[in-house]
Amino acid sequence: IKNNMSYRTNHSIKPLDIWCQEDKIVAYVMGSYIYKTEMIIKNDKIYNYYCSCPRSDGGMDFCKHLAGVVNYLNENEILELEKENINNQNLNFSLSYDEIIDKFDKELTNLEDRTGRINCYNSKKIADIVIEYTKYIENYIEKKEIKTALNLAVDYLDILNNQYVDGIDYYYESKAEIEYYIDKLISNGDKNEQRRNNKINRRKRKTCPNII
Repeated sequence: IKNNMSYRTNHSIKPLDIWCQEDKIVAYVMGSYIYKTEMIIKNDKIYNYYCSCPRSDGGMDFCKHLAGVVNYLNENEILELEKENINNQNLNFSLSYDEIIDKFDKELTNLEDRTGRINCYNSKKIADIVIEYTKYIENYIEKKEIKTALNLAVDYLDILNNQYVDGIDYYYESKAEIEYYIDKLISNGDKNEQRRNNKINRRKRKTCPNII
């Protein structure tokens, strides 16, 4: 990948998981937390990028996590996924907002054991459920219902943070996926809605994982 960005190569940061789909590269990177990165690369040039870490500030700055992914791409081949067809997903886009939230909550609750915990084995399923339900966020975005998409992502995060989880890896991967959408929607939203944005950011800070 050609150096058309101002960044320093970072050999110490390597992706936990990485794949490409057409021109988009998606990677999860371990920092203080697990961060999600995305880049659009065409003809070995980076045209757009994003990282969910605070340093990147919603894609305003090319951070060390993105630099680490670039270095990894220059030295390794990665998995290429076929283009996803959202219509083939087992989702019902006729559900109301409240029905989506209720169904998401029930799917996570169904992973709990008798003590109300999500054990290490079932915690692996959290990420799959979250990725599936982000399709509803994408659906609202496609319909230009940005506020609804943002509310849905925040409600997902609240539900996730109310779970008692044995282990952290899959929890933080799922949390990073949801916060990616929250940060993306805030940065692309109405710049005059500062009070709303501050409220959402406070709500994000208040949520904390119930890790056992």
